[in-house]
Amino acid sequence: MQARAAILRQDDTTFHIEDVEIGPLNDDEVLVEMVGAGICHTDELFRSDVYPFPRPCILGHEGSGRVIETGSAVGGLEAGDHVVLSVMFCGHCRRCQEGQHYICENIYEANFGGRGDGTNAFSHNGECIHAHFDGQSSFSTVAVSNVRNTIKVRKDAPLEILGPLGCGFRTGLGALINTFDPKAGESIVVYGAGSVGLSAMLAANLMGCHPIITVDPNEARRNAARDIGASHVFDSAEEDLPARIIALTGGGTRYALDTTGIPAVIRDALESTGVAGFLGILGGSPLGTELVLDANHILFGSRRIQGIQMGDAVGATFIPNMVELMMAGKLPLEKLVTRYPFDQINQAFEDTKAGKCVKAVLTFD
Repeated sequence: MQARAAILRQDDTTFHIEDVEIGPLNDDEVLVEMVGAGICHTDELFRSDVYPFPRPCILGHEGSGRVIETGSAVGGLEAGDHVVLSVMFCGHCRRCQEGQHYICENIYEANFGGRGDGTNAFSHNGECIHAHFDGQSSFSTVAVSNVRNTIKVRKDAPLEILGPLGCGFRTGLGALINTFDPKAGESIVVYGAGSVGLSAMLAANLMGCHPIITVDPNEARRNAARDIGASHVFDSAEEDLPARIIALTGGGTRYALDTTGIPAVIRDALESTGVAGFLGILGGSPLGTELVLDANHILFGSRRIQGIQMGDAVGATFIPNMVELMMAGKLPLEKLVTRYPFDQINQAFEDTKAGKCVKAVLTFD
């Protein structure tokens, strides 16, 4: 099959849209016509070579589309089904066997190690194009996913904007709904008002948190936070933010989220919490990043710190549930989305880096 894909070549951060050939499916794979694909900070980390992935390659891991064809061992899916593509997992490690696919012990290999059999479905004029990124490589008009990360959703939902439920939106929503599970009236501060942070704030609103505090350096994103219900918004350039948040909340927040991966910000997030505070770390950092924290502040305040992968969410059930809430008008995720035609992928990345949009979604016509 022929498709068009955004290819990254060696020592280059510019995507080049080129024709590609797609070979036969493996038995457990699904061929998907893409309708939408979100741009995530993780894509930027790989585009910029902060994290390694062989090139030439096709990135993209927040895809949504329609099933074209399924491999012989695929059950529960058929041509025409609407699907969201999420992250991959190995399916056989201890965590996967216990149903915790989101903390698969082989998550890096499963998502960034290509097909398990070492083959590759994509090529360009005979040249291997490394794909199967996060089990999908959705920056292509047609993607090859796996039955494990292909989630069926209802057909009346707005398919082109559902892809971020596979990663960014799932991470923010799940951190609140699954990991924190706050009581109404409990306080939260979110450091970073990108798509993960703002989707977390939507969930905080849904669950009745108050106050909902946001910290971000970008004015447009602070305004977006206000629009979706943040009660207090701070510029991260302001001094003594933890002290100000402690004063505002009368002792510190019950919950804090860091979506930036920046050590100094993570420390501020922790110091913004009160006694028995809970800090969730969601943001990816360069490999080898170290944290310096006050051990006594953690010990004597009985504070808790947890890394949260993929919102502690089982995609096969969580994603359809979030679609139901969205369709019921309880999760206005569309407020976070800016659409870009697929051929404007480079502009979409630049606008995302500049903070001109919250969640860029590529659309395929």
